[in-house]
Amino acid sequence: PAHFCERLSALHDDAYVHSWDHTEQMLIEAFGTEYEKNGLVVNPDHIIGSGSAAQVYRGTLTLKEKSKNLYYGEPKNVTKDVAIKVLHPSIRLLVERDLLLMTRVAGLIDSLPF
Repeated sequence: PAHFCERLSALHDDAYVHSWDHTEQMLIEAFGTEYEKNGLVVNPDHIIGSGSAAQVYRGTLTLKEKSKNLYYGEPKNVTKDVAIKVLHPSIRLLVERDLLLMTRVAGLIDSLPF
């Protein structure tokens, strides 16, 4: 129904956006402090989207590609567009809490005499 779609659209539009500081901390944990020097560039202003669990950034990854000829040719840089998905702070705790709650409710329902 249309009203249901409108409601879900509002949830999507109002999705939580976490700070660049959190994103940068996660990038450093995943790729090390020299992630930019090693070829991964993420612009804090290029957020593709943000959902209930994570947000996605547009970035580029530059890699050295070896020459197909083993004897000639220097490695060349190849740059590719990439999407970087970063989980929101505390999402793991929220998911664990939700799973615990669902387990307890399921246990309660299972104990009812039907």
